Amino acid sequence: MIGQKGIPAIYGGVERHVENLSAELVRLGHEVTVYCRPYYCRNMSDFSNLEHPTGCRYRGVKLVMLPSIRTKHLDAISHSILASLAAGLSDFDIVHFHGIGPSLVNILPKLTGKKVVSTIHALDYRQKKWGKVARLFLKLGFRLASKRSDRAICVSNTFLENIKSKERAIYIPNGVDEPSAWGIREKSWLRENGLDPGRYLLFVGRLIEDKRCHLLCRAIEQIEGYKLAIAGQACFTDDYAVRLKNTAGPKSVFLGNVTGSKLSALYSNSALFVLPSIVEGASIAVLEAMSHGVPVLVSDIPENIQLVRPSENRKLGLLFRSSDDSHLLQMINYAISRREKLIGMARNAKIHVSENYSWPEIARKTQDVYYEVLNRPRND
Repeated sequence: MIGQKGIPAIYGGVERHVENLSAELVRLGHEVTVYCRPYYCRNMSDFSNLEHPTGCRYRGVKLVMLPSIRTKHLDAISHSILASLAAGLSDFDIVHFHGIGPSLVNILPKLTGKKVVSTIHALDYRQKKWGKVARLFLKLGFRLASKRSDRAICVSNTFLENIKSKERAIYIPNGVDEPSAWGIREKSWLRENGLDPGRYLLFVGRLIEDKRCHLLCRAIEQIEGYKLAIAGQACFTDDYAVRLKNTAGPKSVFLGNVTGSKLSALYSNSALFVLPSIVEGASIAVLEAMSHGVPVLVSDIPENIQLVRPSENRKLGLLFRSSDDSHLLQMINYAISRREKLIGMARNAKIHVSENYSWPEIARKTQDVYYEVLNRPRND
């Protein structure tokens, strides 16, 4: 696995995807190696299920540390080059790239005869943090992921529309974990942060401009009796994060990265999960909120619509017009005033997620792609 910052996942949808997919592939009997960036994995000793104190394996997955040039433009690509060279010289059957940026170098393992699979997690060239040159390279990465890989996996059906060589592409969604157990300690943690159960809205995600958290910070000041809990941190977007915190009012509570039982408690006790993003893949945060039985309100971009409107007759969440401040506020007030009515919708969403976004099934589908690329029967 190449492209992720590393595992255990501390933050980032790609990292959560890779961790869970890799662990499930190990359960299916495969040997899986994940290339990691040391700065991301520096606190691995905090995780109780590391099998070796040196961090050699996590959940049965082998971890290999390689350095990167830690800047916005060079972090991912420098690490991907080193990992690709190392993978090309190893005895792997499959080299699996994650993200269109890392896929820029997916040709390197192919030079030594390796089979390559690329997962398209998002169309990153749409993000505002990238300049013109970076966007050109990301668009090239998308083309290489879809044309030069032996197979391309799309986590959202909407990405398939952008791929010309559709015979090379397949839709396999993101997955979601079972909610973690939580109790009195986690509930006390919420109250220590000024969050009363059922009296706060929740945002989970990176603090980047495209996630539009600033719209929520403005909206919450106009909503009586509720606060906004923000779980996440900047990702090479420190300027935006600083601006966000400086301009947010007292009703916005910044929690940083939250994981495990605390994150589960944060979801479970929220009144409403809101994602105002204008750029997404298939948001794991939305799926997590739905899996906790929490009503969700998301912007009406195609990737979000796919999650909360899986068919014309199924409504599993609410939508608002993207980047429309007044409509966002209107829909938040609508959701709060009709919370009891939305509980049924949230219950249906929880069932839908458990039936369609399970990691074991996603791993089996990914395994089928591997066998197809290798031209081997499944029982090999």
